[in-house]
Amino acid sequence: MADRKFSAQLIEKGAQGLKALAKKPRTQFTVRETVEALFDDIEAALQNHGYAEVAAQLQQDGISIAKGTLKNYFLEIQRERSGNKKKTKTVTKHIRNTSSKITTVKQKTVTTNAEGKKTSGPPPDTDEIKLAY
Repeated sequence: MADRKFSAQLIEKGAQGLKALAKKPRTQFTVRETVEALFDDIEAALQNHGYAEVAAQLQQDGISIAKGTLKNYFLEIQRERSGNKKKTKTVTKHIRNTSSKITTVKQKTVTTNAEGKKTSGPPPDTDEIKLAY
């Protein structure tokens, strides 16, 4: 493949074009960015209406979004704004031993951090084993 070369004049023209583009306001947004931009208005609408009605209104206004998508993004942004960026879930396992007793063991805690990456570790405050009779 041939190595393409560009003149200094062409590079300067490209730099000027990028500077002009950087000054222009953005005109295209993802669905999540749209929900974030409209968050306060959506929150106010949800005081008296459900997600289906809010999504339908957005559809009428030309913003195509499903009820479930609206709810997911809204709740995600709400968590981020409240500072609660982690979701924690404790995984439990039920074991039936030979004497027909059921033992519940907290195995691990799965935590999702702000970046959406899952981490795991021991349960936050106890390693207890419960026996059911």
